[in-house]
Amino acid sequence: MTRTRTYRLCVTLAAMLMVLGMTATIAGAASMEIWPSERRANKTFFCYGDDWNWMLFMIYPEEIGTHRFDLPEEFVEPTVLTVTVPEAIEFLGAGIMRGATINTEFETEALTLDGRQYRRVRIPLAAEDLNQRLIKGGYYYQLLLWFDAPATLDDTLSYSLTYGERELAAGSSRLLTAGVIEDGRPLPERFGFYPYGIHNTVPGADYDRMADFWRRFGVSGMEAHWTGGLPSEDGQPTRYHLTFEANRRHGINNIANMTLFGREHGGEYGGGQEKTMALGGLVPAMDLTVAGLESAEALADWEAAHGFFDMALWDWEPTGPHIWPGYDDPATIAAFARERGLPEDLSAEAVREQHAEEYARFRMEQIARPLYAMQRTINAVEPIPLRIEQGSGSSSHVDYDVYGHDFPALTPMIYRPSPLAYARNLLETLANTDVPAEKFWPDMTIGWSLVPVHRNTPQEFLLDTVVTAAAGCGSVSHWPNMPYCDAVWFGIHEGLARIAMVEQFYLDGAQAEGISLEGVPYREETIRLGNRTLDHSAPDWRASLITFAHEHEGEQLLTLMNYHQSEACFVRVSGTQGRYLVNPVESVYQSLEGAGTVLVEVPAQSPGLWIATDDEARIAGCRQIERATVQERFAAARDAFLESNAKSEVNLGTVGDITTAYGMAEFGGEERVVLQVRTPEQTVSFGASGGRVFAWDVEGMEPFVSGGTFGTDGLVMDMLWLPSGARWSGDEVAEYTLVECSNDGNEARVVYETALSKGAPGIRLRKTYRVAATGTTLAVEVSFRNERVDAEPAQLAYWSHNVFGESAAHFVSDDRTHETPRGTTTVFPAEGLPEALQPEVLMRDKIVEAIGPVYAEYFPERNAGLIFRLPERFMNVYRWCHYDKQMCGSEWMSQPLSIGAGGTESLNFSITAVPDATPESLAEMTRTSAPVEGGAASPTNLLPWDFSELGDDGLPTGWTVDVRGDNADQIEVSAALDETGESVVTMAMPREGSAYLDTTGRFKLDPAQDYVLAVQVKVEDMRYTGDWYGRPAGVRIYVYGTDNRHTWLAIHGEGSTDGWVTALLPFPLADHREQFANSRVLLRCYNMTGTVSFRNPVILRPPAGVAVQKAFELTDGTIVADGKLQLHR
Repeated sequence: MTRTRTYRLCVTLAAMLMVLGMTATIAGAASMEIWPSERRANKTFFCYGDDWNWMLFMIYPEEIGTHRFDLPEEFVEPTVLTVTVPEAIEFLGAGIMRGATINTEFETEALTLDGRQYRRVRIPLAAEDLNQRLIKGGYYYQLLLWFDAPATLDDTLSYSLTYGERELAAGSSRLLTAGVIEDGRPLPERFGFYPYGIHNTVPGADYDRMADFWRRFGVSGMEAHWTGGLPSEDGQPTRYHLTFEANRRHGINNIANMTLFGREHGGEYGGGQEKTMALGGLVPAMDLTVAGLESAEALADWEAAHGFFDMALWDWEPTGPHIWPGYDDPATIAAFARERGLPEDLSAEAVREQHAEEYARFRMEQIARPLYAMQRTINAVEPIPLRIEQGSGSSSHVDYDVYGHDFPALTPMIYRPSPLAYARNLLETLANTDVPAEKFWPDMTIGWSLVPVHRNTPQEFLLDTVVTAAAGCGSVSHWPNMPYCDAVWFGIHEGLARIAMVEQFYLDGAQAEGISLEGVPYREETIRLGNRTLDHSAPDWRASLITFAHEHEGEQLLTLMNYHQSEACFVRVSGTQGRYLVNPVESVYQSLEGAGTVLVEVPAQSPGLWIATDDEARIAGCRQIERATVQERFAAARDAFLESNAKSEVNLGTVGDITTAYGMAEFGGEERVVLQVRTPEQTVSFGASGGRVFAWDVEGMEPFVSGGTFGTDGLVMDMLWLPSGARWSGDEVAEYTLVECSNDGNEARVVYETALSKGAPGIRLRKTYRVAATGTTLAVEVSFRNERVDAEPAQLAYWSHNVFGESAAHFVSDDRTHETPRGTTTVFPAEGLPEALQPEVLMRDKIVEAIGPVYAEYFPERNAGLIFRLPERFMNVYRWCHYDKQMCGSEWMSQPLSIGAGGTESLNFSITAVPDATPESLAEMTRTSAPVEGGAASPTNLLPWDFSELGDDGLPTGWTVDVRGDNADQIEVSAALDETGESVVTMAMPREGSAYLDTTGRFKLDPAQDYVLAVQVKVEDMRYTGDWYGRPAGVRIYVYGTDNRHTWLAIHGEGSTDGWVTALLPFPLADHREQFANSRVLLRCYNMTGTVSFRNPVILRPPAGVAVQKAFELTDGTIVADGKLQLHR
């Protein structure tokens, strides 16, 4: 039996269905949301109590927001945003886009909903602005709602956007007070907070109240793109000036963002390859940049503006030498040779092979020259600090040590998806540079509208802020600016207040020696590995506890960062000095007298601060905690953990050729305990964190799993793509419960479970690995169980994240190899992906082509590869290759799953390791690899029998061939591969006769759904006698139900088609749906001569809202409606 490809045309057919069913009544797809609350899993908008608040409504001209709708061709009817707010809040007005003031004159009405008082506000949106932004410009439109919230608030705000009589979008958010920014609360004296961007349109133009809020919050300075806000010629102050002046009155530094200045005067300072080479190379380009930044024009511009500013910031972001190594830059190679005293004719190959590191540093020095030019221009007028923003932390493509010592502050943009990922990246960044930590003022982020929200609660920002100070950084920054951030920022304020209590330890202290800080697990097991004995524990606090110990003037500060999402951490402390251990935040202390060790409790997702001291003033006003009380709390927490995390059924040992045992694997910079499944051909090592594959060793294949970064590496990391607010929630690295490890000699099963407590509360994930005794395939089933009681089903899409320790990985499918360069991202959506899901595919500009569910990754440096067999319900594959590190990723997302209360949905997939591979051998293996779920059908082909499998008679299996008529013996029916590799069935009728190609059996479909049969057909020299109606003649294509209910298409007349045409036959008939629940497909030629070929029969579901008509699509794209195609000689 032979299997051929079946997936090629699905995406083409789906696109054609959309064309046939679409009407041109809209300008395009759009979306809307409250940012950021409607992206969060908790749907919460956090508020400042007793203070101003601002809520951002975003309308996008694309489907990236939470609520999607169709834009009109032009806004001509009234468009109104109606917002229903609790009576408890004071509505202050709305900042409508392009407006210079906060508007307050809106139509309002009071109403009662569910016994609670609300106020409904109608905000008209100008058609001119909507058309200009959304229709003509293709830009977003935004509105900022201002209100004053009470000290305590827990209510709901809802809204509706209407156009004429039609509602375009509607949504809501929970309003929850995060806290009150109190005046007089002690804040750090030196550790600063420098958020991006002033906002100069505030209620009542009360700039002093806004600046006073920032002062109370703890803001040290805010920046502005000043080139857009200098005085007009008549000297009248602008809103920028009024904001600057108010900031200074309240002790807030004004920071000049020099980025636009740099673009205006610095030319191609970024060092991008194409534009730089157009200027003669990196050295000549930097010569021009330096000259421009120090020109008289630049100096005059800065001299006119400098008086408003106290600091400067350059959002620099160049192309570093690790992205563009510059071996194609002869002018810079020559300059390098001159400076280093090397031969004048130094070749690029010699540089690459003998001077690569020296040359990279030389290029980095050239790229940094504009920084010094900018600093000289600033200082020529009046010296102020210049802060440099660049790099993404540990994965940065710039070398901080080249320029970092010469500037007061560096701001790496450590935009990481969770607090733990941020902390680990920050610590790795500081550990890999000799620039002092206090010079680093890292940028953290809430996220922004084009990607998932990264911070969902104030508690997460509290962790970010405290760990930044504990790591020794001088300050912390944030992007984006105020309108994009709700009172989740209260966590930053709370962090600043806590840092103020211990600031001298972080900035003036030293690392304390001899102190032991150890998270105490709730379960411990002893594991013997040969001569070694290991303690395996749960929770494994190495994965979620980060500790620091500082000493200053005879006291010691312990900073205990517990990143575990649900469990308090009890930390065993020993080696401290002093009589007391004081927690200044909670105003409690323990006595250290007579105690070698003590136990302290740190709540889940919290920082703990404890000071070991002899100073009795520290305990004044504090409550003492007895050590026995802490032990009792630990025992209670342990018992609760053990009750909810029952000990797993782990059977270790050898059965047949399979061994299951504990072992060790290097992962995330540490040696970790793993559960191993060993066969003669492979060893797979599973870690408790995320139930991931930490290592996979295959006979004849070098190790390929990336394990350098704990928070992101490994294989089969479980994440959620939808809802978007659940992405990178932290669940993906939580410690899973190992519930089963079994081995019957034929295969081993390893089963992990976890609750998605943060990304999807109420959903439980169960992951089952199967490892066979033979072969090198890892089979996986991921199940989601909905433990909620909601009436509405849970909607989620799975995201499988895989990282390889390879410097290159090339995509291989059955008919192509995509050689992916370093630094490249590629996206491959599923063939036939419904139009409604197209917006969920990320980075649409990176799409290469649509694919089926089987593909391979080829590792060219090892001549090896992996074959991925995905579920039929996959949505897209997302691939990337790091520009510098030996690291590549192959990730995939599923289509959304709908899981009712108490229900379960599962996805099955597998990965096969292939040593000694070539792109050609991998391509052949993908051709012979079936999808994991289902048989030969394509991802959206609901017809069980296509032409992909040929039987012993050389004809498609699942089909019956019949020939009739006086000349039946001369009719030949055959199947063969055409030039595209597709299997084609050809009926040749040299003398008049009939040939039938019918499905042997019936297939079952849901009669409530709509379907379309699509098949390609080619007719050559068709002729017949008689008449069409009295005596059937020509080609007919049927879907035949029961009770003789059927529908059909026809090709009649005499002549040939111009190549292949595509037939589209929608069904079932509206009045006979039940009869089509069991149907057959009939492809028939009646009473004719000529040759007819059929290719690629598929049954698809049309996209939602698309009504497909009977039709033929000709080769040139012409649509012939009504289901009858007339041929002519």
